Amino acid sequence: MEEKGLITVGIPVIKSCFLRKSINKALEQSYPKFEILVLNNAENKITRNEIKCIVNEYSDIRIKYLENKKQIPMIKNWNLLLDHSLGEFFTILCDDDLWEPDFLQEMYNLTLDFPETNLFHSRTSYIDGNDETISLGPNCPKYEDVLDFIYYRLKGYRKFFLSDFMTRTDILKKIGGFVDLPSGWGSDDLTWFKIASYGGVVCSNKILFKYRISEINISNKSKVSSRINALNIQKKLILEIVNNYDEDVFLKEIKKARIQNEIDKLLSIKKILLLNKLIRKKYKMTNLLSLPISFLVIKIFYNGS
Repeated sequence: MEEKGLITVGIPVIKSCFLRKSINKALEQSYPKFEILVLNNAENKITRNEIKCIVNEYSDIRIKYLENKKQIPMIKNWNLLLDHSLGEFFTILCDDDLWEPDFLQEMYNLTLDFPETNLFHSRTSYIDGNDETISLGPNCPKYEDVLDFIYYRLKGYRKFFLSDFMTRTDILKKIGGFVDLPSGWGSDDLTWFKIASYGGVVCSNKILFKYRISEINISNKSKVSSRINALNIQKKLILEIVNNYDEDVFLKEIKKARIQNEIDKLLSIKKILLLNKLIRKKYKMTNLLSLPISFLVIKIFYNGS
């Protein structure tokens, strides 16, 4: 049974370089009622011990330390945090990203203003390794239904991640936790889409989340084949959400048609670019040669979509 008003902050950790900053920003939150679950999922014993030593520096009773004996896949790790959650609300703070002090308070305020909605997020800024701001994410409407949420994400008008969101814990558990895609590529998007099908999504345009631009990123290391498989699954699941959404038939058909068109176009482009990157690296080709080859391979082996 979740504790009313309690927010669970899950921090899945695979590296130690920015961990202190992330924990400190979680502890600096102005909203008083939260727990922090730090789950050590490091790849090797040395990094695992580094992470454990950092967490041991803190005596705050709101911090609970968990450790995997062996590294497990990313989405399984996120869902393990969910299993240990005691809060009415759940959010994940990645081990290199940061929040402004009022992030949790603002998200909680949105839950009071929109009691029928289950998904809440804030505007984003982008920072470098020195915490310097590089750029800002776009504004979003206060409220969107799931079809608009999906469409404008596909169009590139919405920029969001994992740690700029908070959800009601019960609905995240209801959908089976975070959607497990190959290499975790797009899992957060699909999870937010599924939750948004139950009451839409609400956004605060206060810039309360800082996303770190870093080369140290799990999704950047995943295989091209895994990413392409993930894209195929994304398309299937998005269309399931669209088809199952209950809305005025006329509006739904219009929105469904534009989502179908956009997803076919976008995913085909993504696949071509992924394969092109692999071909250029492996065979040391220029784009002039590798792009046509990538296009043909996608058409032949991946049905062009």
